[in-house]
Amino acid sequence: MNPTVKSVLSRSIVLAVVASAALLPGCIIVSRHEEPATVVLPEGKYTGAIRAAQAISFSDERTAALTTIARKDDLEEIDQHRIVYLLRRDGGYSTDKTNVAIALVENPNCTAATKNMIGSYAKDIASFSSDRTRLAAALSK
Repeated sequence: MNPTVKSVLSRSIVLAVVASAALLPGCIIVSRHEEPATVVLPEGKYTGAIRAAQAISFSDERTAALTTIARKDDLEEIDQHRIVYLLRRDGGYSTDKTNVAIALVENPNCTAATKNMIGSYAKDIASFSSDRTRLAAALSK
């Protein structure tokens, strides 16, 4: 290779490295954390009661209200799903959310689709392994 060409290539490489070193620290790396999509469900018979229970500040009172709804004989599948979505995204206590989910699973009108949803969101509903074990036991009955 010609010495002049070699010199020009060497300078170009050095210039590219220096430019990269100078410019890259200013780059911003954007990390994208996706939140679960907001699910819009049609209204069910107990939608208002579920929303009211969701607004309760104290976890034990919210759990009692949701458990009462989850045990309703005429709880429609749409409201079953609404409870599952609420449990999934609610920041309440793991044991409280697990108790509501178990009450829902034990409802004779709980559908297979609702049970599948609870199973697929078990880690979001039950943070502790002991709660996940209890939930899995209820689902397997």
